[in-house]
Amino acid sequence: MMSMSSQTVAFGGGIPQYSAENGAGFVDLSKVEGETAAEKSLAAGSLNGAVPAAFTPDMDTKEVPAREAGQGVFAMDPPYVDIAGIPQYEGIVRAFHGGLLDSCVMHLHPDAVLPRAQLLMVLFKALRLAGCRPYEGHFTDLGRFEWDSSYVQACLNEDLIDPATVTEDLFRPDDPLTGEEFASFCERGIVQKEQRAGLSLEEAFSRAKAHGILPENVDRKAPLTRADVYTGLARVMDLLNNADQALPKDAEIHPVG
Repeated sequence: MMSMSSQTVAFGGGIPQYSAENGAGFVDLSKVEGETAAEKSLAAGSLNGAVPAAFTPDMDTKEVPAREAGQGVFAMDPPYVDIAGIPQYEGIVRAFHGGLLDSCVMHLHPDAVLPRAQLLMVLFKALRLAGCRPYEGHFTDLGRFEWDSSYVQACLNEDLIDPATVTEDLFRPDDPLTGEEFASFCERGIVQKEQRAGLSLEEAFSRAKAHGILPENVDRKAPLTRADVYTGLARVMDLLNNADQALPKDAEIHPVG
């Protein structure tokens, strides 16, 4: 669990030391006896009379959830401190147990949007697909040696990209993922390759809602939250019944952002 220990701050001019905890690791200067005029001025201009206490390593720690001996890291409860009580909690737990999410971070940012390129990392884990190199340069907004280009190349090879979601030369890797785009990637990944070219955005969106991949009140054109995406991908794994299959060989590489 995150903890906060008492901090000791020394002031000059013969002022005695003062040790206290004030909520989130701040020392309340208004309680220090005998400060000089300069020190009073400093206190008045710093966070209502409080200044940050010195950092110690115990301020940035979290107890790792327990797991039974012999089990993999994804068998434990998710380590994220920002998912308790959210509606998608159970879906995120299932996504984590399925190996889709990073076990080495404390924050999942469930309410943030997910860029299109970052979806591919998690999508490929759910589909149990690997990226493909070399990148042949179809889209000009992706570099040959960027981490996401291998996933985009595999998408092109597997016909996972609806032409309506891209331009002739732009993949738009940093644009927020919308409901219909997510539906298209998922539903194309579920069906056989020969069926993907004929799957329109409209049909994919309708199928994804029927399959429980999308939340009921989703807007086709609006960006999805990370929590909704991860919950939807857990449902994709249910539909494919592939949770017992090994993760793709490049699954250990995780995007930052």
